[in-house]
Amino acid sequence: MKITFSSSQRFSFRLSGILAVLLSGAAEAFPPAPSYTLFGSVRDQTGQTVTAEGATVILLKGGVEVGRTPITAVALDQSYELEMRIDQNRSGTTLYTDKAVESQGPFSLAVLMNGTLFPPIEAAGTLKAGKGGERVRLDLTLGEDKDHDGLPDVWEQWQLYQAGLFPDAEGVWDLSLIGKNGDFDHDGQSNYLEYIAGTFAGDAAEKFDLAIREKGQDKVR
Repeated sequence: MKITFSSSQRFSFRLSGILAVLLSGAAEAFPPAPSYTLFGSVRDQTGQTVTAEGATVILLKGGVEVGRTPITAVALDQSYELEMRIDQNRSGTTLYTDKAVESQGPFSLAVLMNGTLFPPIEAAGTLKAGKGGERVRLDLTLGEDKDHDGLPDVWEQWQLYQAGLFPDAEGVWDLSLIGKNGDFDHDGQSNYLEYIAGTFAGDAAEKFDLAIREKGQDKVR
């Protein structure tokens, strides 16, 4: 016996087949989002750029390494660039790789140097990835930052000492005198700029100035 179906019935069958295929793959990963890129400079607690051979920026998810990139002299104002795999984290799907970070999900960073992991000051809180496709500058600073002002405590203590100030009887430094956005020596340059420039934040006579005297077609002087 020959059975025939109307066009509407044939369409219904095809649609059912497509839905069955889609539903059967619902637990599979959704196509990955574009990478989320971090870049910037890595500095030690004295403000010097990290140049140790083999130094690496480590990407961590849940405390587990999922990526890394070397610290090199990429450019004058950049020493690392890290591409992070992003998964769109759609409902009913799994990550396309365990190395991916969920879109807008948490992650952390560490700097591996001479066999030791150093957590940057900027990674002390919760870092969150973007949706994918973004390129974000994140400069990394090594060292302890107990007063949470973005500057290494050792560097702040050094500046206070150079300015003739000392810790109290219990050995505690008054780090509140030097904040990241403050101007300890009132020379018109922020403490953070002096940290980067390598000048003393407690000496107004020592500062880094850059002025453009002449501008040519392809260079300035």
